[in-house]
Amino acid sequence: MFEIKLPLWTLSHYQTQQAAAGLASVKCAELNTNHDSIDLDTCYSNFRCKIKAYYDLHESTIEEFLQVQFPDFELQLNKENEIPKCDAVYVFSLMLYFSCIRHPIPYFQNIGKEFDVAYQQSMTAFLNSFVSKDGNQIVINRSFLDKAFHNAKPFANVLSEKSCNRRDVSQQMITSTPSGKLDMKKPSPTTPKSVALEWKLKNLNALLETAQTENINQDRQIERLLQNVKELQEEKKMYLSKINILQLNETCACGNNLTNLSNAPNRITEQLQKQLESKEKDIEMLQEELSKLKESIVTEMERYLSVKKQYAILQEDNQRMRIAAEDLKEEISTKETCNQNLFEIVKDLRRFISENHIKGAELMEPLESSFEFLDQSFKNMASDDSQCYDLENLASTVVDIKLKEKEHELEAMTKKTQELEDNLKATVEDLNRQLESQKTIHLKEQDRLKAEINEKTSKLRQALIEAEKEKSLLTENIGKGMAKMEDLNRQLKEQKCLETELNEKIAQLRQALVEAEKMKMQHVENLEACKSLVKDLSSQLESQKKIHLEENERLQAEMNQKTTALRHILAETEKEEITNR
Repeated sequence: MFEIKLPLWTLSHYQTQQAAAGLASVKCAELNTNHDSIDLDTCYSNFRCKIKAYYDLHESTIEEFLQVQFPDFELQLNKENEIPKCDAVYVFSLMLYFSCIRHPIPYFQNIGKEFDVAYQQSMTAFLNSFVSKDGNQIVINRSFLDKAFHNAKPFANVLSEKSCNRRDVSQQMITSTPSGKLDMKKPSPTTPKSVALEWKLKNLNALLETAQTENINQDRQIERLLQNVKELQEEKKMYLSKINILQLNETCACGNNLTNLSNAPNRITEQLQKQLESKEKDIEMLQEELSKLKESIVTEMERYLSVKKQYAILQEDNQRMRIAAEDLKEEISTKETCNQNLFEIVKDLRRFISENHIKGAELMEPLESSFEFLDQSFKNMASDDSQCYDLENLASTVVDIKLKEKEHELEAMTKKTQELEDNLKATVEDLNRQLESQKTIHLKEQDRLKAEINEKTSKLRQALIEAEKEKSLLTENIGKGMAKMEDLNRQLKEQKCLETELNEKIAQLRQALVEAEKMKMQHVENLEACKSLVKDLSSQLESQKKIHLEENERLQAEMNQKTTALRHILAETEKEEITNR
C-alpha cells in the first residue's frame, strides 16, 4: 500500500471527497509508478496500455486525449505547457468516466468493488451525474465536473492510512502502560470526552483546510483579474499604435492647403486620445485596488498564520493535558489495585478473626455442658485457661489495631483518588472551554475574511465589466472613426483630382493668352503695314476673347458647383459627428 501525495489546498471543500476516490482508483489500477508524487503522463500511458485490448486510443498524450475526447473541457496549461497538478482530480475523474461509462471496461469496473461502501457510494453518485435524465447531450466542462463533485455523497468513517496510523498511535498512547505495570492492570478504555475532543480537533483541522482552499481560490481570482488588466493594457497599446499610424497617414495625406478638411480627423484622434487617457486612469485605479487587495490579503494571511500558530500551541497544550490525564489515570489505577489488595487483606484478617472466635466458642462448649467437670477441673486448669484467654485477647486487639490502620489508609487513598478525579474533570472542562473559545474565534475570523474577500472580488468584477463595456465602446468609436477617415481620404483624393484638372486648364488658358499677346504684338508692329487687316484682327481678337470668357465662366461655374457640393458634404459629416457625440 502506498499513498499518493496530492496537495489538498489545490482542491475545494467538496472536491476532496471525489479526490480521495479518484486517487484510490488510480492506486488500485496501478496507473502511477511513483509512490511519492503524481505523473500524469505515466498515468495516461499506463491507462492506454490497460484499455488497449478493449478500445484503441489514438491520442498519444494526455493533452490530446482531453482535447479530442472532451472538447468542451477548458484545458489550462502552465508555463511548461503541461497540465498543472491541481487539475489532476479533473483528469482522473474524466479517465474514470471514460473507462466505466462511455466505454465500459471490466478491469476498471471491477476496481470499484474492492473499495469500502463509502467510496462506492461516492463514486456511484459522481458517475450518475454523467447520465442524462432527459436524453439531452451533456456538456462536460469544469462547471459540470464541479457540480458532479458537489452531488457526490460525502463518505464517512473513511480515513487514509496515515490518519489511521496516527489514530492507532494516539490510541496506543492513551491505553498504554509501562512495562512493569502490565501485569498489574488492564488498559483503560477511551472515555466519551476524549473521543469528543478528538472529533473537535478533526473539525477544526477541516475548517483550517477549507479556509486555506478558499484563500487560494481568491488568489487565483486575483491573478485572473490581473491577467485581464494586462490584456486590457496590451489592447490599449495596440489601439494607441493604430491611432499613431492613422495620424501619420493623415498628416502625410493632408497637405498644407487643406487645413479645414484635416481638422475633422484631428478632432477625432484627439477624442480617441482623451478616451484612451480616461481608460488608462481607470486601469491605474484598478491596479491600485488590486495592490490594496493584495496587501489586505497579505495581512489576512499573517493573521491566519498567527491563528494557526495559536492553534498549534493549543494542540500542544491539549497533548500535554492528555498525557497528564493518562498519568493521573495510571496513578488512579495503581491506587485502585492497592485498595483492592488492602480490601483482600482486610477480608483475610476478618476471616481469620471469625475463625478464631469460632474456635474459642468450640473450646467453651464442653465446659458449659458439664458444670461438675468445670468445678472439678477448675482448680487444675485455672492457670492454663487464664494464659489462653490472655493470648487470645492480645491477638484480637492487635488485629483490631491493624484493621483500623488499614481502614485509615483506605480512607486516605479514597480521598486522594477523589481529588485526582476532581482535578482530571477540571482539566478536561478547561480544555473543552479553550477549544470552544478557539473554535468560535476561528469561525468569526473566517467569516470576516470571506465577507471582505467576496466584497472586494465583487467590486473588481464590476470594475472589469465596466472596463470591458468601455473597451467595446472604444472599439466601436475607433471603427466609426476609421470609416470617417476613409471617407475623408476619398474626398481628398477627389479634390486633388479636380485641382489637377483645374491647374491643367488654367495652364492651357495662360498659354493661349501668351500666344494671343504675341499675336497682338505682331499685329501692333505690323499695324502700319497692315492697317487694312486691323479690323479683321480686332474682330478676331474680340471673338477669341468672348470664347475665352465663356470658357472661363463655364469653368468657374463648374468649380463653384463642386465646391458647394464639397461644403455640403463637410457640413453633413460635421452634423453626423455632433449627433454621434
